[in-house]
Amino acid sequence: MTALAHLVTAFFRHHLAVEKGVSKHTLASYSYAFKFLCTYVSGRLGKSPCELFLEDLDAPMGVSPGERERASIRMGVSPRFVRLWLVRGHEMRRSQRQRRAAT
Repeated sequence: MTALAHLVTAFFRHHLAVEKGVSKHTLASYSYAFKFLCTYVSGRLGKSPCELFLEDLDAPMGVSPGERERASIRMGVSPRFVRLWLVRGHEMRRSQRQRRAAT
């Protein structure tokens, strides 16, 4: 398992700040958004944010498929489209996992 804190720190301090040269306002905005993501994921998994691993972000963190379907109806998206989207997303993630396992 890959500790998330080290990756995020390297991403913000080295990649964005040094390699990309983004402004301090961009860094602050990105880190603020990432703080909310980590708080949400840690709450869903019952872990503290410093205990999160990269693989924890790959877990299904969204709402249940039933809730997603009801929300799509309210937004005017057909449930059939949502089901196809979920199936294709699942197939894509499965093929990515298989490729990673093969290497």
